[in-house]
Amino acid sequence: GNRLDRVPTQALVLPVFCLQLVFIGSYVAFGWRAAGEARYSGWEVATLVASPLVEGVYWAIIVLCMVAVALWILPSAHTGAKVSAFLTLSALVSAGWGLRLLVNGDRNAFLLIALVAIAGFLTFRVRVGRWGLGLMLVGAMAMYNAAEAVRSGRVGSWADLVQGMLGRTAASTYNGDTSFNISTVSVRAVLSGVPELIDYGYGFYKLIGIGGIIPFIRGIMVPSDVTYTQSSQVVSELLLGTRPRWGVGSNVIVDVYVDFGAVAVPVLLFGLGLFVAYVQRGVVRQPDSPWRSVLYLVTLALIAETPRYSLDFAVRPLAWVLGLFFVVSLLPIGRRVPANGTRPPSEPGRRTG
Repeated sequence: GNRLDRVPTQALVLPVFCLQLVFIGSYVAFGWRAAGEARYSGWEVATLVASPLVEGVYWAIIVLCMVAVALWILPSAHTGAKVSAFLTLSALVSAGWGLRLLVNGDRNAFLLIALVAIAGFLTFRVRVGRWGLGLMLVGAMAMYNAAEAVRSGRVGSWADLVQGMLGRTAASTYNGDTSFNISTVSVRAVLSGVPELIDYGYGFYKLIGIGGIIPFIRGIMVPSDVTYTQSSQVVSELLLGTRPRWGVGSNVIVDVYVDFGAVAVPVLLFGLGLFVAYVQRGVVRQPDSPWRSVLYLVTLALIAETPRYSLDFAVRPLAWVLGLFFVVSLLPIGRRVPANGTRPPSEPGRRTG
């Protein structure tokens, strides 16, 4: 914690920007297309199956975009004009990538970047009352429904899109097949099918999910004869049968239940709440610490979407954020320098004369 607290915002600017250029440039130059961008085509799974390398680069770009936006919002980011210019350019790249995600149908990844931006402004820049937050929530839900209509190919005109944003989509356009409805149905499916038809994972799915912190480790961890490697595969088979043409995904309650059973659901979700409280207390104690502020904003965005994903959904992005700050802290630029240019005071008990 102390080492990371000494990393100034300016030390992250060039590493984040350069990594964005490398990953985005490689992704575009090689014509890669991750599953998140090509998952839906008339509610069918895309025929293109992305490799672990493509998926890893895809998520690395998303994490870097979240970090760039969070750093740009922090007040400490604008103490130097040149640094701020580079950071602003990095934030603009992040905004452009977020729009690409939305246009290509990956609304959840877009929302991760948008949530970091919104939460950052509301935390460090402006104050908004409850009515303002309510209006923003309504707008977010409208955008979420509209994006679902667009990517499913069921919007024939701008009038249909506006109707979907006004809330008429759920009943008339989707015929009940919304993401939220599918989440509810999946809970009922696993309660009736696990462990009667398919046994519990006994922590195996979580082990694989957490192992994703290290690139390509999943290919080594997972034997070739394993039938299920994540809870979403169990849900898809229970609802759609073997070899489904599309996937229903998972949610945090289903994910915990399929792996550990009913008792683990309140226990692990309570543990998740403790972790969020720990991150929040850290930024409250030291609001001027860039890594604590960035970790808080990224955690907030990830936890906001965890109900639509697995319990370990946030582990890999958060580990990568911490890893980025740790690596920068080892570099010469990764040390906070006092404004007067003097050396930092010696540690207690150490003589300097």
